[in-house]
Amino acid sequence: MYKNITQSDFIDSFIRAGRKDQFSHSALVALFNFMEESDPHQELDVIAICCDWTEYSGCVEAANDSGQKFTEEQEQEAFDWLSERCCIISDLPRPECRILVSAF
Repeated sequence: MYKNITQSDFIDSFIRAGRKDQFSHSALVALFNFMEESDPHQELDVIAICCDWTEYSGCVEAANDSGQKFTEEQEQEAFDWLSERCCIISDLPRPECRILVSAF
């Protein structure tokens, strides 16, 4: 049995699961849109999403979190490095200017 959910249902699922602080509101909207576009029939699993995605302030922070040594001036190089290894959602609305990176 399947139930179609709205963006609001998606966000509320994180709150009900005790994961309201896992992602910013903008990141949750971006995740919902990404998941709807990539496979609108997938099952919602809040814990799996929390394990599979991490929100960062930028590509340098994300790459350095995996052991790299990029400087703040190397944002494009960090983006290129990440792009070869994982999925990046980088079009989060302002003011956060953050990115989401899938698990390696």
